[in-house]
Amino acid sequence: MENGLTHWESKTAEFLSRWYVFIPLTVLVSLLIYGVSLDDFPIPETFAHMLPFSLAALIDQTWNGLWNFCRPTAMVIFRIGYALFESNYVGYRFMLIFIHLINVFLVFSLAKVLFRNRFVSVASALIFATHPIHSECICLIVSLFDVSCLTFYLASLLAFSRYLDARQRGTPAQIRKWLIFTGVFVVLCLGSKEVGVTLPFVMIAFDACTRVRSTRLKDSVIAIAKNASPFLLILAVYIVFRIARYEQNVSYMRLFLDDPLGLFAKMGQYLRLAFFPNQIWVLLLAMIPFARRQYIFALVFLLLPFLPPLQIEPQERFVYVPSAGYTMAVAWCLVIGVRKLAGKFTRFHWTKRLASIGSAAAILLFIGQIPFAYMNTRTWSESIPIRKALSSIWGVVGTPKPGTVLYFANIDPQFNLSRISEYDSTSAGKFRCEKLINYLYEDHAAPEFFFKMVGFGAQQDNELSLQCKQLAARFGKLSYGQKSLFWGPGGFPLSQWKCSGAELSMIDSSDEANKGLNTAINMRITESEAAVLTSPLLNTSTLGIANVVISIDRTQLSRSIDCQLVWILLPEDETRDNPRSEIRPREVRKEPAMQLTSSRWLEGDPSTHVDAGSFDLVNIDLGSRPEWVFEKRMVKHIALRFYGSGNIVISSIKLESPSRTRLAGLMSMVQFHE
Repeated sequence: MENGLTHWESKTAEFLSRWYVFIPLTVLVSLLIYGVSLDDFPIPETFAHMLPFSLAALIDQTWNGLWNFCRPTAMVIFRIGYALFESNYVGYRFMLIFIHLINVFLVFSLAKVLFRNRFVSVASALIFATHPIHSECICLIVSLFDVSCLTFYLASLLAFSRYLDARQRGTPAQIRKWLIFTGVFVVLCLGSKEVGVTLPFVMIAFDACTRVRSTRLKDSVIAIAKNASPFLLILAVYIVFRIARYEQNVSYMRLFLDDPLGLFAKMGQYLRLAFFPNQIWVLLLAMIPFARRQYIFALVFLLLPFLPPLQIEPQERFVYVPSAGYTMAVAWCLVIGVRKLAGKFTRFHWTKRLASIGSAAAILLFIGQIPFAYMNTRTWSESIPIRKALSSIWGVVGTPKPGTVLYFANIDPQFNLSRISEYDSTSAGKFRCEKLINYLYEDHAAPEFFFKMVGFGAQQDNELSLQCKQLAARFGKLSYGQKSLFWGPGGFPLSQWKCSGAELSMIDSSDEANKGLNTAINMRITESEAAVLTSPLLNTSTLGIANVVISIDRTQLSRSIDCQLVWILLPEDETRDNPRSEIRPREVRKEPAMQLTSSRWLEGDPSTHVDAGSFDLVNIDLGSRPEWVFEKRMVKHIALRFYGSGNIVISSIKLESPSRTRLAGLMSMVQFHE
């Protein structure tokens, strides 16, 4: 038996470590998890990197920096990808999966050198291969910086191990050979991403935790410093270059002095992203008293790479490099640590079975991570429609000039592009988006573009542009400032709205101070006829209403209902109907008790509790009728028709007037007026 492993553990490790088993297994699992991300949709933030190879451009980006980054290694890899795939984004994602598989093999090799235990090595690699936190790195091509950085990070540690062996019992030629290899990998790692600055210190920890030396502390420190000195020198040159070329990098060091407690809190947030499941930190801490030096190194490898991104809000891709140390630490805890813990209780017969339970748990963790990794990949892939829309927009606009205005129509309700900076940081601040009705309120001095959504793409609409210009010439420039009409708490009483076709009652506030203010409408509707809620007399222009928002308590709905907006126009009470909008009941789902940045996963009690007193905003679209909205008709009433059966609780109704958005990015495009 290998290192105290049982027979089944040795046989399992031997079987899984065979190349004709290990490679197909990791490839199959990776394609299963990340295959959903293989879509040929472009991502704007990668445009600056996907260029033909040019030595002059590469030198310029290295010397002057691209967005204040110095990452020539990753730039070369991007250009290799361009030479192979050009603008085929599926090829880039396959390249990311391929590099990820290389990293899986390197984790296996490093764990084998570190622990000298085949089962721990296999468990480390397999747990790393299926960790759910890696989904962002595969879905977002720009995460090539992180994926390639880990490749050279691990290669540097493996080469450094051979360098240490050569210094102990090798020839001078072997020492020079592995010194050069290690130095080259360190330079490549520093050129991939800034997290590489932690590599020489992780190498020091590797030397201290894997080599047996004299009992004299002074001699050990001198030997470790001597071994690491060439790579510390490389790091010093890199830091001097960065400070000399990019002055803003100096401000990062002040964070440790200005807000050290805040940095510790940010470290905790990063660790929560790395831990899967969240409670596994208890196991990692519990094993420290039984730890060997190799386990301490794995913890150092987990913690140190988090230092550079502490000044940034936690992102899943920043956990990719430290996750290699995390998976090795977890594998050691489950396979070796549990066995050591069981050895402390030899007087109990059941501890013999406990010794191998940890190894079984490591295999189960590898398998159990697969569905969570797949779900997280699907979550990231749900941004595909947004990115497709942005891609089609930039295909028309190109590089937006400062002040550019985009007008939109037919925006699908599922789009929420309010955080566009996450998708295209290069264009933030250079353009703004307006509701189409706002065209009549603008100066039109800046470049303007008109779009209609077709599926998940945005098409430029020159006919709409011409129509808007004709209307602007007819009506002149209108002035912002119309008041929005609001019925509900703090506004007009909802009792002004009349109901037909349903039983109606008013719900007063539970607050004694607001008793009698009719804070909500309760309607019981049936399938037999549509319920109609009609506004009081409005006598307002169609150009003074941008959208209608009703606040409905969806927790009171047992099934979906349809809502339709109806316009009643002067002078002959002509009616115009908008398309129906479906209002679905709030779903109460079981969620895993874990925390990732994905919004679909919640922390805490697996039973997601919904407060029955909370109201969900439901937006009713006023669009899809550009042929009459701009006719400047007078609105006598608006009516809300409801189809279905059940109780509907409405807390407020608001008619919003046109208003200037003037955002650096796109608003939530649920309700853009046509």
